[in-house]
Amino acid sequence: MVSWQTRRTARSMQREAQELRRRMQRILATMEQSLASGGADAKHAIEDSGRTFLSLGSALVDHLADDAIRAADSAVGEQLRSTRDALAEDVAALEDAIRARPFCAVSIAFALGWLSAHLNRRRR
Repeated sequence: MVSWQTRRTARSMQREAQELRRRMQRILATMEQSLASGGADAKHAIEDSGRTFLSLGSALVDHLADDAIRAADSAVGEQLRSTRDALAEDVAALEDAIRARPFCAVSIAFALGWLSAHLNRRRR
């Protein structure tokens, strides 16, 4: 079961990757134009484009890592809440069963205590 936050984060990451792809295509187009015109302009444009590309890539990787961490935290938190709720329901059901059949509950507790004592006595 994928939470809505995880899906939203995945869509956000997908949009950012598409935006990076568009920016890289513009950078490559600029580089090709500069190479076509030749000379020192091409060298400067390539250096500038390379720096821009590197900074965009670094920013995207940092942002994607942060999004992944947030999504994992959200998923773990959601799983923890689900487990806690299930445990609370089980405890409530056990309490109800004990109230409904107290003699049976005492008998089971006595049997478990006897078994534990018997097993511990055999170990020694």
